[in-house]
Amino acid sequence: MKKFCLFSYLKKITVMKKIKNIKISVESHAILKKYCEKNGYKIHSFLEKLIKKNCEEKKDIYGE
Repeated sequence: MKKFCLFSYLKKITVMKKIKNIKISVESHAILKKYCEKNGYKIHSFLEKLIKKNCEEKKDIYGE
């Protein structure tokens, strides 16, 4: 059991994504933080979902 747990832990470390920081105003951060706390979101995961939903290029009907 200990070997499996250690392997799982090491696998998580090696699979971690590289991260980038973004700069937003103090006011925007306060609004975002309040919204996320009220709705049970983590700020980073909420922002990632918004970015993917709104900024990814849409494929056309031919899949290109």
